[in-house]
Amino acid sequence: MATAKKLFQLLKTKGIHPYLDNGKLKTKSEPGAITAELAQQIKQNKEQLVDYLTQTSGAITHSIPQRKEGRFSKATINQKNIWLKQSLDLNSAAYNVCTSLYIKGELNIQALREAVQLVSQRHHILNSYFLEQAGELLIEYVEPKDDVLQVLTVHSLDDAKGQARKLNLQSFDLSEPSLFRPYLISVEGENEHIFVLCLHHIITDGWSNGLLFKELEVLYNSFAQAQPTQLPEQRIQFGDYADWVESSDKQIERDLAQWEKILASVPPVHSLPLDGSRAQGRSNT
Repeated sequence: MATAKKLFQLLKTKGIHPYLDNGKLKTKSEPGAITAELAQQIKQNKEQLVDYLTQTSGAITHSIPQRKEGRFSKATINQKNIWLKQSLDLNSAAYNVCTSLYIKGELNIQALREAVQLVSQRHHILNSYFLEQAGELLIEYVEPKDDVLQVLTVHSLDDAKGQARKLNLQSFDLSEPSLFRPYLISVEGENEHIFVLCLHHIITDGWSNGLLFKELEVLYNSFAQAQPTQLPEQRIQFGDYADWVESSDKQIERDLAQWEKILASVPPVHSLPLDGSRAQGRSNT
């Protein structure tokens, strides 16, 4: 396990992020980051890395308690920063995180509709908006809409591409619960579609979007084949994480105050015997 931990830390310093996908070891990195030597180390220690990631990810997950049921949670520091920047230019689409997928061939629209709906229900943060209250930025969670997926019909593929571009550039109002926007643009009379998923960066990032698409793929296949869904229960919600971060920050402040109290009587310099005289000030020589 110690070898796996050291290898994991080494990979992180190289910009390589190992993770588990349905129990299988995968990595995320820039092209060329994994050298032949590193690839060999990963291969030789694959089982140990899987065990290490399984144990550490489980420890992190189970250390985050589920918060009491409620409509509100406090925003994290990163969300506050994004909210402030967006408020300086309300019409900006700079924080839009949008993905457009071209689909050619038979598509089960009802299965896609049900998959999108269930993803929306699984992740409370997708049905939220932000508001200020007593100087604090809060997230309010609302019930998901009855039909989240919006289906649009156009006359040609060029029209579909143009519509997708418009949707990608449509700004978000953070004070409205519409930060999760899935669209299906279908070409009339053709088996051609563009699936557009737009979210605001305040509730997602590239990594999270990748997870959403994996869930959509699993759920779509389940609904299309009339099979039971294969996704595990979503135990931890974003609100749980946000509350955990806040409580962790408060604990750090308490620990810091305690150590300041303990060390208050410590002299500014040590009293160990020296071979030579101590300089009165700092010097770089």
